[in-house]
Amino acid sequence: MSEQATLGRVIRRLRHDRGLSMASLASKAGVSPKHLNLIELGHGNPTLMTLRRLRLALGVTLSEIVVPAEDEAARHPPTDGEG
Repeated sequence: MSEQATLGRVIRRLRHDRGLSMASLASKAGVSPKHLNLIELGHGNPTLMTLRRLRLALGVTLSEIVVPAEDEAARHPPTDGEG
């Protein structure tokens, strides 16, 4: 699994844990729903500013988004053709 896909899974899990729809999180974070969808699917490469906006909207620290993604990526390194 790629790092982008892992990051997207973490953001999606945090969003679901808070009972937020994709549209509501996108609105709170000031990003388009399409962009958020791409991030959650692992097809987006969010900037640090986008991650900051998402973490503020989710009410978490940046490390609560990035560290779980790094930990999961380390447990599941990319196979040939990924990442």
